[in-house]
Amino acid sequence: MESEDFRESEDLVEILEPVLPDTFTRRSLSKWLHGYLTPGHIANLNSQGLGPKYVRVGRNAVYTKSSFLKWLKAYLSKTAAGNPPRRIRPEV
Repeated sequence: MESEDFRESEDLVEILEPVLPDTFTRRSLSKWLHGYLTPGHIANLNSQGLGPKYVRVGRNAVYTKSSFLKWLKAYLSKTAAGNPPRRIRPEV
């Protein structure tokens, strides 16, 4: 998949909805995002308070599908509009 395919946040969310498991680790995201957002980039966003909500299980950051997709939609709409992301964590 080319990153151009993911220009519209709705499209990416619709693509990911059926394939993401209910919970998943940051590292496993590369299977579904194909380099569009790397685990390292999401880790950096999390460290700045800009990433999706997660819980720690051992050394792993674990996300729920619903909260990740809400965050992703908000993140992509902010970046597509040319606005730098600012603490856009949606309420769960």
